[in-house]
Amino acid sequence: MDKIRSAFGITETNEGDAFDRDLQETKKNERIAERERADEEKREAEIRREQRRIKDEKKKRKEAKREAKEEKRREKEERKRAEREKEEEEERKIRAEKEARRREKEEAASKREEERRQQERESLRERLTKERRVVEQRERVRKRDDDRTESDARNKDPKKRRNEDEVEPERRKKPYSEPESGKEGSVTDMSDSHKPR
Repeated sequence: MDKIRSAFGITETNEGDAFDRDLQETKKNERIAERERADEEKREAEIRREQRRIKDEKKKRKEAKREAKEEKRREKEERKRAEREKEEEEERKIRAEKEARRREKEEAASKREEERRQQERESLRERLTKERRVVEQRERVRKRDDDRTESDARNKDPKKRRNEDEVEPERRKKPYSEPESGKEGSVTDMSDSHKPR
């Protein structure tokens, strides 16, 4: 029955309660206390909501700060990596330049060595050519002197002139025969000075 009355908004009332000041004052105080209690709960709910909002904002700020710190760390690492790559690239360039200079020096040294050897070969060839010419010239001079000496000896010695027909075949076999020492008209070692060294 109480449920039905509550459903229809019918409250149990007693006649004369409206004229009871103490009762009305009590009900009034109860309503005021109820409103104050509702207001207090409302204020507490708002306080809780505000505290939750502040806490969420603080958490967001903390998360943003952490993300900013992480971003700075990534940027720092990226800068370090870029600087390291730049240094490595510079080191590679320096090594490449040093290697190129070393190869140039080796090529220049090899070229100088080849030129020096070529000059030595040219000098040796020229010296051999000069020596060959000197030897040939000395040989011609010696032969001419030998021929002149033999001619003078034949002109001075009639026996040799008579025996010329006998000596001629042998001379043809030995054109550069040395004259005997101690005889008249012989040439003693005059051609030694013209011999090649």
